[in-house]
Amino acid sequence: MGRQRRRTFTKDFKATAVRLVQATGRPVSRVAWDLGLAPSVLQEWVAQAEGQLPRKSPKAEPPVDGLPQTLEDAQREILRLQRENKRLEEEREILKKAAAFFAKENG
Repeated sequence: MGRQRRRTFTKDFKATAVRLVQATGRPVSRVAWDLGLAPSVLQEWVAQAEGQLPRKSPKAEPPVDGLPQTLEDAQREILRLQRENKRLEEEREILKKAAAFFAKENG
């Protein structure tokens, strides 16, 4: 059995998830379940948004203002873009589930 890779989420996704908790008044655990998240992760995001926890510093990314200078740089950039693409696909799926849930709840 292999280890699962750690998922990453954009600032916009985190902010949207926090707003869902704050605006709906629903329990963090329920909103987390609806979005496919661990409740502890969403609780941490809510605490950060409310100023209860310090924000984590963002990871530095290589500049994208031109073509890579070496084959190694190009390979690193391709890997970075593949990771970003996978993360965006996962976020899109989560948002689709959330939209379907709220459409069903309101309809």
